[in-house]
Amino acid sequence: VKKMEHTKVPLLKKFSRSIIQINRVLKCDVPRLQVTVHGAAELPRMDQFTGRCDPYCLLDVGAHWKQHRVRSQTLVVYNTYTPSWDETFSFHLSDYSPTKPVEVNFTIMDWDQVGEHDFVGEVTIDLRADVHECMESKQEVRVGPKWLNLKKDERHVRGHRKRISKIKVSFKIFPPVSTHKLEHKASHLDRDTLHALMTKPAAEFNASQLHAAGATTPGQPTPDPPLSLEE
Repeated sequence: VKKMEHTKVPLLKKFSRSIIQINRVLKCDVPRLQVTVHGAAELPRMDQFTGRCDPYCLLDVGAHWKQHRVRSQTLVVYNTYTPSWDETFSFHLSDYSPTKPVEVNFTIMDWDQVGEHDFVGEVTIDLRADVHECMESKQEVRVGPKWLNLKKDERHVRGHRKRISKIKVSFKIFPPVSTHKLEHKASHLDRDTLHALMTKPAAEFNASQLHAAGATTPGQPTPDPPLSLEE
């Protein structure tokens, strides 16, 4: 690619990025779950000598998340009882079935510089009814924000002020991407244009062909197209 003329390079770049977009859409023929971990409150004191608590949150998603983990993790917030994360994670529910639970497990851990990290508490929520609603209506479904109580050994976790420890989360559930969106993403690069791109010298392309392929003329910057599933 580096040896090609100036005009061909942005054309090939745009084509390759379009292929990436199409591949992402192809992987989204199942419902998609977006989880936002906002923060926690009333966490217990975990470090007896060096401070309060250094919490981070682990997320596990799926019908059988204990056996087949799809794990994500927030950043560590140091020396606090009320961490604020505001981090968002996306998951493809590839094993979705109306008869199976769609469980999301939140586990809060206390980070330690030496030794193993300490378990603070956890909570699991089942979103099966919400995902089913999304699939039936073919519309985005939002849940929360809501506070969930943390538990340890089947008992509520109590914080430094003897109040129940909680985590604040919210969810967005998206239906599978329809076929017409996939066709729309590929429509601007037809077979003849791609063949000409790979075989013709750049000088033989006229302005209308360059515009149809989504390229710019030599000397103009070529902005990268956004990689978004919400187009």
